[in-house]
Amino acid sequence: MRLTLIHNAEAGDGQPSPEELVALGRSCGHQVRYQDAHAKDFVRVLDETADVVLVAGGDGTVAKVAKHLVGRAVPLAVLPLGTANNIALTFGIRGSAREIMQELSQSTATPMDVARATAPWGSTRFVEAAGTGFFAGVLRDIRDKEARTDVERPTTPVEDAARNILQALDAYRPVHRHVLADGEDLSGRYLLVEAMNIRSIGPRMVLAPDAHPGDGYLDLVLVRETDRRAFADYLAGIADGVDRVSPFETRRVRRVSFVWDSAHGHLDDEPWPAEGAGEATPVVEVDIVDPPIMVLAAGC
Repeated sequence: MRLTLIHNAEAGDGQPSPEELVALGRSCGHQVRYQDAHAKDFVRVLDETADVVLVAGGDGTVAKVAKHLVGRAVPLAVLPLGTANNIALTFGIRGSAREIMQELSQSTATPMDVARATAPWGSTRFVEAAGTGFFAGVLRDIRDKEARTDVERPTTPVEDAARNILQALDAYRPVHRHVLADGEDLSGRYLLVEAMNIRSIGPRMVLAPDAHPGDGYLDLVLVRETDRRAFADYLAGIADGVDRVSPFETRRVRRVSFVWDSAHGHLDDEPWPAEGAGEATPVVEVDIVDPPIMVLAAGC
């Protein structure tokens, strides 16, 4: 196969190296074109002929590439090298780099929607989720301060992130937000409003366990004050390395608009807007971009 390999060499522990990935791909019979995901003009490589675009990195790198594949007749494959790997988990992608590369030609193509958020300051695409509430505050702390929680025993990055989110939840107070979902008014006081395109976000918080990323719908998660204890217990389970069932019900919607707190809004794993938008509480509209892209579920 003609393989365009887009790699984030900083993901995870930095292994395997670019040279190792290219050599591995060629040993599996692929023609490999390598591209550094951090290059400013990385998107130009997508204009080159390829049978598949393989993204080696975490969720941020996968989403970065996926947003540019809308309308292109080339499927996406994922080699998960990040911390949470929520996108890969949604598609059941697992296995070693060699296993994933060897199975590309036999992999099943599955559709994945790319969503869009439109605000007064602009419109952009996302893959995982768009939301506002206490979660985005954690993202800003991690980005600005590289905040980590000190614990008495060694923990994984996922467990560590869950502890930070648990602290943020404890300090956050619900905010009244206008929420309109497919024309239905769901306004109320919420700790968190999330429009999910895949099953999980952040430290593998499976907030929408029944989400189907290619069905043309978003899964709306609304977390109220009455849900605080259940959410805290759920996060504590993640922090302790225990799998627990999400305590929230979701609503499948095609379009949702809600009041967006610019200080506590996020798209995927990044705050949005990055530096504030001037308008403190605009309304953001979220919907699906047509058509979906295709994902090769290699390694399943």
